[in-house]
Amino acid sequence: MNQSNDVLVKLIDVLPKLNVTGDPELERLATEVRASLLVDPQELRKSESVRTETAKAALAISQRLAPYLTGCSVAVSSTSTTTGEGRAA
Repeated sequence: MNQSNDVLVKLIDVLPKLNVTGDPELERLATEVRASLLVDPQELRKSESVRTETAKAALAISQRLAPYLTGCSVAVSSTSTTTGEGRAA
């Protein structure tokens, strides 16, 4: 794991506690994030297909989370890619 994954894990761990209305969609999103986005950084560096699939999952999840983030700015580009070193291509 790396620092980004650590932050993501902490966010997903706290998300159910923030779900004060008991919204089942937030529960599904937390489960989906854990399953789709917690990817070994080495795999992301080595495999373009893993990077592509993870980026697609992240975009879909961010779009589903958008209604819950009223007042927050979340900019995600569907055309951005990264190199194996994590830099924008």
